[in-house]
Amino acid sequence: MTAQRLQTPGMHRLIQSPLGAVFDTKLFERIKSQGLYMEFASARVGAAVLAAAGDVDAFLTHLGGDIRPSPQLADRIHQGLARYEALKQRHDALVQTTQHYLWEGAASPDGGLAELETQRRAVGEQLIRPAKMLGFVMRRMKQAGVSAVRFETPTPENLWQQWGDAVAHPARLYAAPAAPPAIEVSAAVAGPTGREYLIRFTSPAPFLGDTVYARVIEPEAASDALPTLIYGSGLGMPYDLIPYWPEENYLARPLAKYGCRTILIESPWHGRRTPRGYYTGEKYLATAPVGLFQLYAAQAQETAVLIQWAREIGASAVGVGGISLGGIVAQHVASRCQDWPSVMQPDMVFLGASSNMIDKVATSGEMAEILGLDRALAAAGWTSAQLGRLRPVLDPLPSLGMSPDRVYGVFGTEDTYVPFAYAQTMLSGWGVPESNIMTWDVGHMGVLLKLFRTFDAQELILRGLAQASAITHYEQPVC
Repeated sequence: MTAQRLQTPGMHRLIQSPLGAVFDTKLFERIKSQGLYMEFASARVGAAVLAAAGDVDAFLTHLGGDIRPSPQLADRIHQGLARYEALKQRHDALVQTTQHYLWEGAASPDGGLAELETQRRAVGEQLIRPAKMLGFVMRRMKQAGVSAVRFETPTPENLWQQWGDAVAHPARLYAAPAAPPAIEVSAAVAGPTGREYLIRFTSPAPFLGDTVYARVIEPEAASDALPTLIYGSGLGMPYDLIPYWPEENYLARPLAKYGCRTILIESPWHGRRTPRGYYTGEKYLATAPVGLFQLYAAQAQETAVLIQWAREIGASAVGVGGISLGGIVAQHVASRCQDWPSVMQPDMVFLGASSNMIDKVATSGEMAEILGLDRALAAAGWTSAQLGRLRPVLDPLPSLGMSPDRVYGVFGTEDTYVPFAYAQTMLSGWGVPESNIMTWDVGHMGVLLKLFRTFDAQELILRGLAQASAITHYEQPVC
């Protein structure tokens, strides 16, 4: 039977079930952290396959490191590449067909777009994470000490030569777009709790200029005058290129039940925006520290475009939020928006497991250590003092561009990826009320699991949108 709607992934239902309590433990957090290298190594293999176009030697070159295959191993790799290429051809055909219905005005296929979208995502995951075809390569990567990130870290001299002016004048880097680009809207597909569609526009960031995508999820009988949240995912998320995109399921679709619209923005170098030869999010790490502030600034400007668009279509209140990487961008928006036109300023901001002191996160955070970012920076000549000079572009401003009582957040007190102590200092300096902040006795991954298994943070967001609506005197009632 053809699916009429997109379905909630089985993994999310499992996590939310009583059996999912096994994931909501510190033991699982440790296991998840121990598997982080292999997770990113799988993506590195997928990126190398796409860049190699079926050639074993090219594949190993793009993979990086020093893996010297025996004839038997080379033959296994060749077979894996052939299987991958056949799957890619199927995926490309699905993408082309989906594009035809979403963007070219064609009538929906029999049964709607849901079945087509479901197939596209399922095949896409196998391409992005090709463990079934080439998992043996990942194991050899770990044995050979091959990095899961193909670093191209700039030296301090190169950074200051190219970006010194931006560091000296961060307001220019984070400036609001002078002329917001036109936004295209796709056809809609039926989701579990309402209608879902894509929007796209040209990035206003002068050093990017690629196409920004965002997925919009609305209530079943949506009007334009809805409270709207613009929300960013964490590092490495492939978004709707795979079946399970958590932010759809723990946030956007549940909020649609409460009469809210959510716009899930794709970060630079992620998802559809991933450059050839990289995996989703890799360039952010590979080119750090430049890649760090490039992403923050670009996504902040792209968020400004979406805030204005939401207002133009009649949103009753507009919030900005995110988890981890998305939260870091949201805190930049919360402070940098003081220099933006009022139509681009959010009414509330939600921060999930984020912080300032990004220079220290990049050198002493657990994720940085697991993936080798700390070592790559040191090898390129970066010292703690030199990285500290980049705080004007890495960290948000010490003052907010909005009232502190409209900033909300959830944090893990045991977070070793993005230490909570840094966030505490930032929030205290901003004067954010303690009643707006929720803390859990968990680490970074534990915050995600709590978001999956409870509705506490979502209620905080709903409260913020409702209060923002009252503050901004919109007519449409909220949620």
